Amino acid sequence: MQQTDHLRDLFPEGFLKRGTVRSVPDGKCLVRQGSHMDTFYLITNGKCGISCDLSNGKTILIRTAHAPCLIGEMELLNDEPAMMTVRAIGECSLLAFDMKEARRILCADHAFLQKLSVLTIRKEHENAVKLICAEAYPLADRLAFFILEHCRGSVFRVKKTEIADSLGASYRHIEKLMDDFVKQGVLQKERCTYLIRDEAKLRELSDGLSELMQRETELE
Repeated sequence: MQQTDHLRDLFPEGFLKRGTVRSVPDGKCLVRQGSHMDTFYLITNGKCGISCDLSNGKTILIRTAHAPCLIGEMELLNDEPAMMTVRAIGECSLLAFDMKEARRILCADHAFLQKLSVLTIRKEHENAVKLICAEAYPLADRLAFFILEHCRGSVFRVKKTEIADSLGASYRHIEKLMDDFVKQGVLQKERCTYLIRDEAKLRELSDGLSELMQRETELE
């Protein structure tokens, strides 16, 4: 609740009442890269995957945004096409605001702009620190964290090519680690889908990374 209140305190009094409460299903695309956003979001429950399509055809899964979080704050300020795609991971609850109305109200509120600037700078600094620190962890630990971040309940289904690109590893290395997890009873393979059988083991492997990533949530 404290984190949610901290984020809600960004907005001027009465603004949140203008939002429409929505519940979106797993896989719902909230933002498509290259499109102009007509909606500004405050995610109140759940998580979203943020990805970027590269010119070489690869898709990089940048990070997972956990509630409470904002979606579209940069587009709110610069009115330019979205730089990344955002999809719900599992069911998400959110407040949706008309982008033009939000821009008109919020960009004229100096207190909001100041708070958002501070939040953005902190998040960018934290993201840079996390990116550097994450590289110090073994690939198996980073893969375990990735699986937990992108699973839907106990189901994990992400293309190995996307995993490899996102973690900066080779497809062969990812495939070997996934096979190792299956042999160890951590995962169970069902065609193109993996079922998590030993979540405790994944959390044990990703424990250090989880503590590092938690800092971002504390700032939001």
